[in-house]
Amino acid sequence: MPSRKAQKAVIEQRKLNPVLDSCG
Repeated sequence: MPSRKAQKAVIEQRKLNPVLDSCG
């Protein structure tokens, strides 16, 4: 289970790179 910091980083990256989120 990823830490909250890791989850936050992933969410930020998804906001910056929606293409990555859709790709996978």
